[in-house]
Amino acid sequence: MTHERTDQHTRMAREGRTLRTRDERERLCPTPGASVAQSPTLPRNPDGWFLHVPFLQRVVMPGKAEDRRLAKPDLKVGTLDLYADSTVGAAWAGDRVPDVRTLWHAQENAQREKTLQKVARNQRASGRPVKGERSNQALWQTIRGRDAALAWRMAALIVTWAVAQGIQVLVFEYLRPYRPTRGLSRSRRTNRKRSYWHRGQIRRHVRDLALRQGILVVERHPAWTSQVCPHCHRLAERFSPGGSGYPSRLRGGGCGWSGDANVAAALNLKRKWDRTFRYPTKAERQAAELRRASNGGAAVNPGQVPISV
Repeated sequence: MTHERTDQHTRMAREGRTLRTRDERERLCPTPGASVAQSPTLPRNPDGWFLHVPFLQRVVMPGKAEDRRLAKPDLKVGTLDLYADSTVGAAWAGDRVPDVRTLWHAQENAQREKTLQKVARNQRASGRPVKGERSNQALWQTIRGRDAALAWRMAALIVTWAVAQGIQVLVFEYLRPYRPTRGLSRSRRTNRKRSYWHRGQIRRHVRDLALRQGILVVERHPAWTSQVCPHCHRLAERFSPGGSGYPSRLRGGGCGWSGDANVAAALNLKRKWDRTFRYPTKAERQAAELRRASNGGAAVNPGQVPISV
């Protein structure tokens, strides 16, 4: 590449021009998939000096999502639903789902909340904070380090799974702005906020890693994906298997299908990609509200709902 650059400079000087042609710029670019070492740097941090050698890799862009969908309807698609405790991925081959994978990170989420509870106890014990001074710096550094490591680990697992399944497009749900929930403790509210930010980190890391494998990453709006049955495509009921707690299960209103709500959301994202998702009608939404009101605000009577898929 160095000889090519020198030859081009000589040719440009002889021809009296200052700009390279498109073919000349193309010859200076590295071969797709090959890594080219760049100029090294010597950064310094509190632990000492480190030699950093960056590498440049040329990646072929997959193209626009809608153009690829219309040009190749048989693309292998993977749909992903990110949640605080888990990530559910569904691999699609046409209308079939050969693999559904659940990646759990509930333990890391619980560890973060325990550390945030410790931060809250220390702040209460120390009294009013001093302006301009940061407290619990070691604990916050631990939280940030755990979140960064977990985000990269989850992104690597997702991309590895996508490559093994031959997936060409990964469909994520679009993360709307975070809306805090009232009535929660400070540590739990902060943990939910950081969990929401953490999902955004995973999505960004997946986009960077997937691009090197030629996998396109897109987003679709998640409206109603976890509330519509993936089989009969009608508004379903959310419920809790034990009758209390977060309603993590879903029961189809028309077919009786029962399964995990996050799995249903991942399956429904495929119809968001295909532009065939059926939104609940106004009459269905009103009927669901009446059923919840008759049950005292509960989604459905858990004793009348099967909990096995």
